[in-house]
Amino acid sequence: MPPFFRPSIFNNLKPIMLQQRCYAFKQHRLVQSISNQSHVSTTLATHLLSNKHDSNVVFSPLSIQTLLSLLAAGSKDQTLDQLLTFLKADTTDNLKSLYSQLVSSILADGSPTGGPKLSFANAVWVHKTLTLKPSFKQVVDTVYKGVCEQADFKEVSF
Repeated sequence: MPPFFRPSIFNNLKPIMLQQRCYAFKQHRLVQSISNQSHVSTTLATHLLSNKHDSNVVFSPLSIQTLLSLLAAGSKDQTLDQLLTFLKADTTDNLKSLYSQLVSSILADGSPTGGPKLSFANAVWVHKTLTLKPSFKQVVDTVYKGVCEQADFKEVSF
């Protein structure tokens, strides 16, 4: 065997090549997810602006899509299918992956480095007589960086 040919060098490259392929696949999936969400934003804007308004209209596609994605995480059956179709996602896991990255990067506090600080109120409120599944609470906490609260919607207190 020639001295310049060492099969062990190629064996050491296999894990690196596999990592690069996985990274490229994840990046492609992220780009596709963002493209899909851009389409959803355009659909929302078209719908909201389709009526003639005598005033300005302000809305946050990210807020609406995050809410719908969070709603999908707690849905099942036909409701889940409709939300996934509207959000152009295959699974709630795809949505959780996308919004976890968006919440931790876009909504991160950039002020220490001279960037913006965006505030994003993200919470789930349920009537005090109802409880949420622990798995859903965990998704709200970890993926969407939100909180779950109980309230009495019949009584107003300040």
